[in-house]
This record gives sequence, C-alpha cells and structure tokens, in this order.
Amino acid sequence: MSTASAISKKTKSRRRYDALNGLRGLSTMVIALFHVPFAWSLKSSAIMGNAFHLVDFFLVLSGFVMTHGFEARIGRDLSCRNFILDRLARIYPMHFFFLMVFLAYELTKLIVSNYGIQLTKPVFVDNNLATFISNLFLVQAMGLHDNYSYNVPSWTVSVEFVTYCLFGFALLTARSANARILTAIAAVILSSVFLLMVPQKFMHATYDYGLFRGVYGFALGYLAYHLSIRLEAGGFKLPGASGFEFIALIAVSLFIVNVTDASPFAVTSSMLFALTMVVFSFDQGIFSKMLCARGFQSIGNWSYPIYLGHFLIISLIGIVIRHGMGYPDISKLPADAGNYFIVVYVMGTVSLAAFLHMRFEMPAKHWAYPRMKKLGDLVEDQLSLLRPRIKPIPVAAMAIILTYALLLAGQGIGTSHDKSANQMSSPGGVYLDAWSATYLDRSSPLAQRMHERAEGSSSSRF
Repeated sequence: MSTASAISKKTKSRRRYDALNGLRGLSTMVIALFHVPFAWSLKSSAIMGNAFHLVDFFLVLSGFVMTHGFEARIGRDLSCRNFILDRLARIYPMHFFFLMVFLAYELTKLIVSNYGIQLTKPVFVDNNLATFISNLFLVQAMGLHDNYSYNVPSWTVSVEFVTYCLFGFALLTARSANARILTAIAAVILSSVFLLMVPQKFMHATYDYGLFRGVYGFALGYLAYHLSIRLEAGGFKLPGASGFEFIALIAVSLFIVNVTDASPFAVTSSMLFALTMVVFSFDQGIFSKMLCARGFQSIGNWSYPIYLGHFLIISLIGIVIRHGMGYPDISKLPADAGNYFIVVYVMGTVSLAAFLHMRFEMPAKHWAYPRMKKLGDLVEDQLSLLRPRIKPIPVAAMAIILTYALLLAGQGIGTSHDKSANQMSSPGGVYLDAWSATYLDRSSPLAQRMHERAEGSSSSRF
C-alpha cells in the first residue's frame, strides 16, 4: 500500500488519535499551572519551572493532526483557501472573544484608576492600540512588538494561523510525497538553525521569533505522522507497547526537569515530542488506555478554551489576592493560601472552558465557516472581474504597507517610552518604538539616544 493511499484511507475513516488528545489535555493543564504567579506546593518544582517546553508539544501535535486531517484533501476536495478559512473559523472566534474580554478588562482598570485605586501596572502600556491591531489581524507574534499583549498565550494562535497558511501553500507547491517530506525536513533544519543562532532565546522565542518555533514544531509533527502511517501501513505492531509508552513519558519528564530555556538543548524538545507521538499513535499500551478515559478526553476537547482562558482566571484571582487579602505582590502569598487558590483556579479554568466549548467554541465555528466561505466566494468573484486590470504583486505590496502603516500609527498613539533601554527588542518592535519616539516625543530618553546616534553616524560619514 502506498503512503498516499494509506493517508487517504485513514482520512476517510476519520480515525481519532484519542491517546494524543488525552496528552494534549494533560499538557494544557500543566501549562496552565506553570503560568500561576503565586506560590503553591509545586510552584518551585523542576517540572513546573520548565513546563514551557509543553507549548512545543502543542505545535508538534498541530502538525501531526493537520497532516492527518487535511493533507489528502487540500488540492483535491478542499481548496487551500477553504482550508485556511476552516482553520480561521476554528481558532479566531475564541481568540477574538478573549481579546475583547481583555480590552474590557483594560478599560475597567482605566475607570477604577480614576477613583484613586492603585494599579500594579499602568493601563494601555503593553496593551495599546498597536498591539490591539496586531492581535486583531493575528500578527502579534510576527516580531512587531517587544512584549506580550492582551491575552498572553494568544501568541501561539498567531503562530499557528500563519503556519497553517504556509502548510497549505507547501502542499500546493510540493505535489509528490517525496517533495513534501524533503520540504518538511528542510523546514526543520532551517528553523532549528535559526533558533540556535538567536542569542539568549533558543526555544523561548514567542512574540518575536515564534513563527520559527511554530514551523519547526509543525514540520516535525508532519514527519512524525508520516513515520507513524508508514509503520502502520507496513503492518508494524509496537512490541511491548506499554513499555515504550512508559519510556517515552519518563524521557519527556526527565527532559523537562533538567533542560532549561537557557540551554541550546531545549531545541531538541520538539524532536522528543515527535517521537513520543509516534509511540502513542498506536493506542496500544496501558498508558494509552488511561489517556483514552473520559476525563482526559474531556480536558483534551476543552484544551483550546483552557489555554486561552486561564490567564483571565489568573487576573481575577490576582485582584482578590491584591485588594482582598492585601498582597500587592501576589508572588508573596504564602504557599498554604496558594494551595486553596490553586483549587479555585483549576475549577474555574476548567468550568469556564467546558462552558465555552459547548456554548461558544463549536457553535461559533459552525456559524463562522459558511459565512467566511460565502464572503471568500464573493471577493473572489469580484476580483475575477477586475483581474485583467489588477497586478497581484503591487496589490499585495499595498496591503502589506497599509497593515504596517496602521500598526505604526497605533504604536505612535499607544506606546509608552519609559521602558528599560537594555530590554531585548523584537525585530519589528524596535522600529515601531523608534518611529514613535522620534516623531511623537522628542523629549523621551529613547528619542534623545536616537538623535545622538544619528549625529554620530552623520559625523562619521564626513
């Protein structure tokens, strides 16, 4: 049986990788606990300190699942455009919902600050107009800013959407199975080399170089799926499946405990996750059976609203700790009290996610996709009438220029200029900050430093 026919058969059978879905749910909860800012019993444990690695598990799993669900369809019974619209309908409504929630939260802080209530952070500093626009267009992790903004975990939504677009384009341009495998291998090599070359970043690339991290994980997930499908198509049965699953879980745990984000070895985390997915894709061992239990499956199904919603629960609990218990610095909260808040936090996050999944996430996708498709058809029809008079490259260039102009204007209005001078800037954020500092606030320290550099460079030319 060829690889293409094996993929087609699996896609038609709509096979679910339930063990991987259970792992996704488990990883999501660990990430949610990792972000807790106050002390609790496991806060200082090594696995919690390095749990950021599990974000790469999501990125690898995304490549695995997207390959399973869409590779055999794109370019056949599903156009690349409709694939992108399907993904947009899946991820955007929940992202937009929490973007509006955090915008309302920022406006509320602005209102209460006028009544003399002390805030730990000024309003609309990182969460300004420019970052709002970039979040609105899902480009907040494309190196435009030098900070997180609004809903912090949403940088991965930006990375995933752009990666989806690259995935669809790659499938259309690389038609043969071998060409696609080579493209994925090239993506893994180039993105991993880039991540290793970025100083002091490695796998801690998020709002600045997160796209490379996303492409790296997604491509490894693509390769992991093809390895799994080829083994299964050849009639391979995993001998001692429970033993292999146990070894994989121990290897992942030891890696998370011992490898920090400051180590270049952190780049190998996605490779380990890819191999782990191959092991659990057979669904044969005792640990797979445990992960297929209803509880793990439910958490896996709710993983997206858990991931995007847990920062809202953290913010609300932070208000209680700061203003209700008198701890302006919530990290100073005693661990004994933190243990009670952890229970509230987990229950609140899971309950909110379950409600949103049933009442908003899935209904919103089913509502949004046909309307997005209809709008796409309308735009395509209109463009087809104008196509003889439209040059695609100039139009695309104008769209890019317009987008950056909006971001520059927003950054100029909303950016604060009292950030530390030695703070590491993102590739795009340095230009946005420089523009606003130079033309809007010539008295700021950043503007003065820029003028000094400009005078120095002018004198050096002559």
